[in-house]
Amino acid sequence: MKDSDSNNRKDSPDDVILDGWFSPVYTDSRPVRIDAQKAAQYRCVCFNPDAPEIECYKVIRTRILQRTKGHGHNTIMITSALPGEGKTLTTINLGITFAKEFDHTVLLVDCDLRQQMIHQYLGFDSPVGLVDAFRENRPLTDLIVWPGVEKLTIISGGSLLRESAELIESPRMKTLIQEIKTRYPDRYIFFDTPPVLS
Repeated sequence: MKDSDSNNRKDSPDDVILDGWFSPVYTDSRPVRIDAQKAAQYRCVCFNPDAPEIECYKVIRTRILQRTKGHGHNTIMITSALPGEGKTLTTINLGITFAKEFDHTVLLVDCDLRQQMIHQYLGFDSPVGLVDAFRENRPLTDLIVWPGVEKLTIISGGSLLRESAELIESPRMKTLIQEIKTRYPDRYIFFDTPPVLS
């Protein structure tokens, strides 16, 4: 699956067929490498199949799938009351857990425009993010990176913005979200959003 062009994945030569399902190969997304040591330092445990915490994320994944599959819902917003309560960690670990499911892909979107943290937790550089899509009118394909994890892509990094509420509520943001939601029907999108009380 290329992260630009057609929604018809059957016509894409970059797809790998697994039992009737197409496992994506991301040729248009910028490849990055996760720093395993930094990810472990931030407790991004779901890369390790033997981590005891992974069972908790699997339970959450099952509950979300039960409530969304068959209803056309594919976007999940993760937030917290205050900073430091684990929303970014939850976004990453839950996203990885979803990516391990057989028949869908995952996009993590860092929507905290005051501090982009997903790429920092995973230890890779990312010069563009959501703010750059607005300031420089960058296309979606410029924002998406592939961290080398099957079925997982990420938007995180780039410029920061102190007055972010207006941007998040703007028509351009609504258009961008709609594009992300409808690009691939099998994709779950996790939005890591700012704490609601700060």
